[in-house]
Amino acid sequence: MRVRVLENFQTYFNYEIHKLEAKAEYAGEFARHLASSGCPVEVLEEDPAPAPPADPGARGAPDTGAGPSSDGAPNIEGDPAAAGAAAPEGLDIDGTIDTVLGWVGEDTARAQQALELEKAKGDKARATLLKRLEALAGTEAE
Repeated sequence: MRVRVLENFQTYFNYEIHKLEAKAEYAGEFARHLASSGCPVEVLEEDPAPAPPADPGARGAPDTGAGPSSDGAPNIEGDPAAAGAAAPEGLDIDGTIDTVLGWVGEDTARAQQALELEKAKGDKARATLLKRLEALAGTEAE
């Protein structure tokens, strides 16, 4: 990602205060921070879309089973919860609760998508977010 600063301002990033001047350009993680946190910047170049995953049935496709990787760590690519949990464009399911709810708005379909993605986190799912999403999606437990 690449952004251009529109006006002079200060921001906090990576445990430091950064003073930014108008017309300066930034790229990479810092640019993503500026664009996603509402700073006065113009996005010049979006991050490239990730390559689509290889078709597991295709000849020569690598086996991404859930067995351990070559270094002995678990291979989470084969995890069914992770495999079907691709976030729609614009949704940062790992963002703050306000970020997720801001993306959902009053849309019940979006609430359902976000709910499914948050539930896919298993033990790491946030109870507060789940409750709010269930209410918005109309699937609130009685």
